[in-house]
Amino acid sequence: MSSLLLLEAGAHSRVISFDLGDFTWARSAEAWLRANYSASRFLGVVFGDSSRTLPAFKASHADFSCDVMFIDGDKSYEGRRAQLRLMRAMSYPGAHLFFDEITSQQCMNGSVPLEHHSRECRTRDALRLGYWPA
Repeated sequence: MSSLLLLEAGAHSRVISFDLGDFTWARSAEAWLRANYSASRFLGVVFGDSSRTLPAFKASHADFSCDVMFIDGDKSYEGRRAQLRLMRAMSYPGAHLFFDEITSQQCMNGSVPLEHHSRECRTRDALRLGYWPA
């Protein structure tokens, strides 16, 4: 779970996670994190569709801002872009952003021909070429 990694990354890090909750282990992982980290460090998990839970959280926590974001949700281009917009509204200027599986859907599902895979899916140019524009 990425929350554990972020909690271990710094002695003073504080983490809140937004998770669809579609895997049975998600609630067990939250319980383990609650048992092993103080409430001031692990702020919990907000379960549900982030297209709804992120705006609701922002509306009820107007002063909340993050300096690091890790986005691992919707795998579609439109979904990732929407999550980025939502998180941008909840972050400090210059916040660090990490995406899980930052590449195109075509690179992920194998529909890019093998002879083009290295050029289109493994290079630093993937962002410049428009696979996941900011």
